[in-house]
Amino acid sequence: MRVKSFAVLLFAAAFAAPAFAKTGDAYYCYWIDAPHKTMAFTVLFPGDRLKQKSITGVFAMDMQKRDGNQPRKYECAWKQHVEDAQEELDALVATHRDLGFRVMPLSWNPMTRQ
Repeated sequence: MRVKSFAVLLFAAAFAAPAFAKTGDAYYCYWIDAPHKTMAFTVLFPGDRLKQKSITGVFAMDMQKRDGNQPRKYECAWKQHVEDAQEELDALVATHRDLGFRVMPLSWNPMTRQ
């Protein structure tokens, strides 16, 4: 009886994992250069919120290495759900465009660090 229960539980977990992965933590990174009215942002990435500080540090380091030490605010915003992260990113981009910022996408990936 225990073997069957374990097998059913294992089977259910295997099919639930992809669905859970789609609703897990998500983040995007961005920088803002207020004096030059410029903002840049990445796409959404899946992630573990426990790594938030290290990802933000890597992002800032990569951007400074790529563009030199610019007076920018570097940040990675994390949300519990992908939909919330996308909604927040869209609002951030729209707000900065409305304020007259030049807004551009960044081609940075934390996995390849490009």
